Amino acid sequence: MRCEVERWFCAGGKARVSRFGRIYPGGSRYVCVRAPLLSGFYSLYFFHHGAGDWRIYPPWGVGPSIVYSSAVAPHPRVSSNHA
Repeated sequence: MRCEVERWFCAGGKARVSRFGRIYPGGSRYVCVRAPLLSGFYSLYFFHHGAGDWRIYPPWGVGPSIVYSSAVAPHPRVSSNHA
């Protein structure tokens, strides 16, 4: 896991684990690593593929695993004025 984090984030940087758990259907583990940026944070989810192998995509056979609440984006305003 450490090698993958150093590969995607600056080695010796301020990346920290912000969330971890299991994907419910297959029971595979995941870890969310987060690092500060000038204008917010940068996060990546790492998924356990067995035998110490961690990747940034889920194991084969596991469907989408990021829930809506962890990927909130601002919605554009829609005008209700009809001319």
